[in-house]
Amino acid sequence: MDIDEKILIANANSFRKIAIQYMKTVKLNEKEFEFLFIPLGINLSFSAELYLKFLLLKSKKTKTWHNLYEIYSLLDNQIKIDLNGITTLKYKISNNTFHQKTEYLTNGFEKTLKKHSKIFVEWRYMHENKGYSQMSCDFGFMFIFVNVLDGYIRTNYPIG
Repeated sequence: MDIDEKILIANANSFRKIAIQYMKTVKLNEKEFEFLFIPLGINLSFSAELYLKFLLLKSKKTKTWHNLYEIYSLLDNQIKIDLNGITTLKYKISNNTFHQKTEYLTNGFEKTLKKHSKIFVEWRYMHENKGYSQMSCDFGFMFIFVNVLDGYIRTNYPIG
């Protein structure tokens, strides 16, 4: 499979920026957020997926799945250690109002990532999913994770 790294990163950045812009401007009006949390979750999840696929590509691996944890699990061990540590540190010191902090600090990085692994796939067609009331997302975690991925790639794999 021939993948254009610049387009891959540009797309990851675009989905991340749309999500960030929304998170900056949203007023926590429950009715408004209730309908807009679906595209927010999808954008954050797809951005994370594209960043993770870029890191896989740098390790000479490619996958076409959308499951974040499965893609993450294929990364080199040092990258996983780095992403886990940086995300956890940033999560602990963040004051983001979208957090479910207690759950993250109890479950840790990998369990939290597993919980969020299928958002892109499941939420796109939530109207077909009778489990709507069971859907949840720690938007603070996803926001921090995509920003950590972006920063990690910019630092370790600069694209000219």
